Amino acid sequence: MGGPAMRTGANPRDRLPQIAIALVSVGLVLPSLSIGFLSDDFSWLNIVRDTREMGWADYLAVPSPYGYFRPAPMALFRAIGLSLPEAVWPFRALIVLLHLANCLLVYWLGRRLDFSRSVSMITALLFAVLPCHAESLFWVSALNEPLASFLALSGFALLLRLRPAISSPLATALFAAALATRESSFCYIPLVFLLCRLQPRLRTPAIIPVLLLPGVIYLTARYWWSLSLPPGLAVSSPGDLNLNPLEMGRRLFHYLAAMVLPVKTIFDLAGFGRYDSLRNILGSPGTSPPAYWSFAVFGVSALLGAGFFAYRLLGRKILGPLAFTVLALGVYLPFRNTSEHFLYFPSIGICFALGLLLAKAASQRASVGLAVAIALFSVYAGSRANRLYRWHRASAALEGSMSQLAGLASGLPDNSRVLVEGLDNRYYGIPFVGEHSLNDAWSFRHPDRPLAFYFDRTGRDAVMIAYSPVNFGFERIR
Repeated sequence: MGGPAMRTGANPRDRLPQIAIALVSVGLVLPSLSIGFLSDDFSWLNIVRDTREMGWADYLAVPSPYGYFRPAPMALFRAIGLSLPEAVWPFRALIVLLHLANCLLVYWLGRRLDFSRSVSMITALLFAVLPCHAESLFWVSALNEPLASFLALSGFALLLRLRPAISSPLATALFAAALATRESSFCYIPLVFLLCRLQPRLRTPAIIPVLLLPGVIYLTARYWWSLSLPPGLAVSSPGDLNLNPLEMGRRLFHYLAAMVLPVKTIFDLAGFGRYDSLRNILGSPGTSPPAYWSFAVFGVSALLGAGFFAYRLLGRKILGPLAFTVLALGVYLPFRNTSEHFLYFPSIGICFALGLLLAKAASQRASVGLAVAIALFSVYAGSRANRLYRWHRASAALEGSMSQLAGLASGLPDNSRVLVEGLDNRYYGIPFVGEHSLNDAWSFRHPDRPLAFYFDRTGRDAVMIAYSPVNFGFERIR
């Protein structure tokens, strides 16, 4: 990876790849502008509406949904939510722009790290079409993923391009903002060390303040923020801690497989009943220990085998991209909670690895390399289009279900208790509207008709409504 650094902004030959990357990245996400709000989106929107009389300082002290300290996305939600109440397109337009910027930054990062123009372009195009980005791009409440990625990548870009005297304060501000967007942005620390290893011009002693100050700023702000809240309201971790090495290896395989394979489209064709069964086994190993440990052993073995194959083919070149992904995923591996939108930023390393593999294949046999690249892009783009279609279907189903629910609940006194049975949290693997978000969705849609939905029989009188997962609709039973 030696050779002179590339000044991408001044090289006309870089313009055509950047135009192609921009067209692909925007073209595959632009149809999402018409997808409505879903699931956790309503929790964020209700916070904005319920706190509209607060000043900005008091508002930013309010915990985000689930109790996290995320003032940056909270500020974005408020700025958009108060300016254009109930409008979904500004949020989605912002996500499109962030994805475009991230794809271009991935290309630029490859060029600054002395990857060839073709490898950098393939990497950025793969990042633009990767199916595992669906949740991050189509779910409004997950906009913190592309936002945190944009801030971190911008910090990397400054460190790689400008002198430390100029880049250090700017990068410090960007990394602190990334931490204020998502806690997993702490992975910037090992990733900057990795960049120092890959690009010798970036000297480690000069960037030590950049590594430490953002964390100090974030942790100090979070500490004082937590003191202002009632005990137990602030959340500090993404899930249940599990340091079992085999389980962490299995989870790493799970993440990597979800990046490389169009998992949701495969299960869409095979049936999401199998997907739900696998989720239950992985989420609760005690339900089926033989199946769980069989999958864990298979996953770790497949992970080691794939890594050995890639190393035999590419040698040490593959280590940097794989290290990027593992370091970016490191914050999630000790925790059992997994989600597709965690993969947005870590998938950059996988895209570089795939870019190197495709370039290697093309250098040995151009026709084979081109055929494999076209096939891979076609599968990924087709899977992204499938997920986009399913998200549109989920949005339409939610609108219909909520309208139907409003009709069934008409005439009920305010604050009536409504028992709901059979509610399904997912629709084609998409966060739909579950027990945790139905009350938020109703409150957002009907702020003048307060009702309390609950989901367990308490023996108290209530209206009873059943949800049909076949028809994606409600019916009143009592």
